[in-house]
Amino acid sequence: MNKKTGNGILIFVLIAGMFINLINVSIINVMLPKIMGQFNVSASTAQWLSTGFMLLTGIIITLVPFLSKKLQYKTLFNASMVFLVAGSLLCFISPSFAILFAGRLVQAVGYGLLLPLAMILVLAITPSEKRGVNMGILSIGMMLAPAIGPTLAGIAITYLSWNTLFSIMAAAGTAVLILSIFTFRYKNE
Repeated sequence: MNKKTGNGILIFVLIAGMFINLINVSIINVMLPKIMGQFNVSASTAQWLSTGFMLLTGIIITLVPFLSKKLQYKTLFNASMVFLVAGSLLCFISPSFAILFAGRLVQAVGYGLLLPLAMILVLAITPSEKRGVNMGILSIGMMLAPAIGPTLAGIAITYLSWNTLFSIMAAAGTAVLILSIFTFRYKNE
């Protein structure tokens, strides 16, 4: 596999990972009424599923530059997907609001790792004359997911249960993780 093909596959893997993570961010608000009813919690308590997620994401994002000096990008990317899958599984099986909240926090670690890492990687693997194009391609996934996420959540809570979408996200995250394990070839310099 030549370098250009390898970079194209890596960008695809990054877009897929970002897409799944960003869907994860945008689905929860649509599910809040069902979650409030099932776990008998108030709106202000249920809102912590989003607030806690964003707070922890902000903390993790600040650690990525340090972590990227200590660990390979592939390790960080795979860790982000493992956190997404593990958190999604916790959310899927959650018998209580506390477990659901813990699952969202685990997901937040994955999202916090991936958000800056994807941009770092695109800039690192792309020649300077093509950076704008590749950042634009990455941005497509970043813009589509928040538009698609609430629709998927609406469909899920209309025809299935609210937690079914988390099992789908866990499966999609697992597929991206497997793809990453076998195709991610970039080494930190």
